[in-house]
Amino acid sequence: MDANKLELDISKILAGEQISIVRDAQIAIPPGFGVGKTAAVKVACQLCNADGHFVLQGQGECRIAAECSLCLEPLEFDINFQIMENYAEADVMTDDDFICITNKIIDLQPAIERGLFTNITMKPVCAIDCAGLCPNCGTKLDREQTDCSCGGAVNEHFSELLQLFNNEEV
Repeated sequence: MDANKLELDISKILAGEQISIVRDAQIAIPPGFGVGKTAAVKVACQLCNADGHFVLQGQGECRIAAECSLCLEPLEFDINFQIMENYAEADVMTDDDFICITNKIIDLQPAIERGLFTNITMKPVCAIDCAGLCPNCGTKLDREQTDCSCGGAVNEHFSELLQLFNNEEV
């Protein structure tokens, strides 16, 4: 097994045997998650041959760079996630609970991505009591200040955006 790849050759793992896997991976994160473009993930797993099918169990951890969904300040947070997948070769598969193995190779990347993507916070915040931005002018409000000095005046950068909400067709 190559320590830098996310693929495992299972041809030499006999029934009942297991191997330990520790890998570092760079996972590309799709734009819809609202976090950085990639994440450096550390994975520690065990792969066991259970009489013709293979069970991958383990955990991963990474640090994610994002922006607060309320005030847009940069922030970082840790994610710890579980990995659990069942694999089988096409001739051994009995149902859809297994991922098909081709050419005696298991690709760990989809399992790592599934574990990571299901645990990314959809709307990360810098603090539970983050006050966000003023809805009129866009000034960052802090925890003590819940109003700003704009007096309700709309920042010229937001004026075109607000016209979209005044349109009756929306």
